[in-house]
Amino acid sequence: MTETSASMSFGVLALGAVLVLSATPAWGWDDEGHMMVAAVAWDHLGDASRSRVTALLKLNPDYPIWTVDTTLKERDQIAFIRAATWPDAIKSEADYENDGNRPEGPDAGRNIGYADHLQHRYWHFIDLPFSTDGAAVPPPATPNVQTQIHTFTAAIGSHDVSDDIKSYDLVWLEHLVGDAHQPLHATSRFSSSLPLGDRGGNLVALRQTLPRRTSFLLGRYSRDEQNPGSSAGRSRETAGAVAGRSCHRR
Repeated sequence: MTETSASMSFGVLALGAVLVLSATPAWGWDDEGHMMVAAVAWDHLGDASRSRVTALLKLNPDYPIWTVDTTLKERDQIAFIRAATWPDAIKSEADYENDGNRPEGPDAGRNIGYADHLQHRYWHFIDLPFSTDGAAVPPPATPNVQTQIHTFTAAIGSHDVSDDIKSYDLVWLEHLVGDAHQPLHATSRFSSSLPLGDRGGNLVALRQTLPRRTSFLLGRYSRDEQNPGSSAGRSRETAGAVAGRSCHRR
């Protein structure tokens, strides 16, 4: 591994370390949430790593869309931030196949770069099981967000992997580190009434009116996150600014 590739690998992995320190448990990882994670990561990359990731991102078919209406000075940062949304964006692309929410067959874990036109929705989460009533719990299905973070990290740092694959892995890694820190992407509750699990909370119905204490906690969280002096606050502002600019897919 060259010094540049090693720096890039460890720099991108700073996504995880930084997010653990500045995690926002009430934040939902929609596009803006993923871009916030990427904005934090960009701030922790050195110049050599930024040049390398930029070269890789240019191989993504959506790179021209990410950089539309950007200045030369801001282009690399904005492309990196917008790239974090790509694994969700392909869910609405006609030429990407929805192969289900559970991994099936040898293609589920393949790593072949942009020749892969499966959506791999099961890469976005891991259903670590728990039960509150003694119901049997199965092991998490693989591949999942955890296995793919390891797979993509290793590939990015390898001499034997093409840049096409590294580019593909980079945008997925940006996205998955955010997914891994969303609680409902990391667990599933099993019970006598839900013997197959609650699908990461997707089968749980919530009350429309929040309890008073919950509302208070969310309000306090909102005020804390709006503090412009915090690193999370600055990253949110950056991501919000990028999200507010036009970026239309083909």
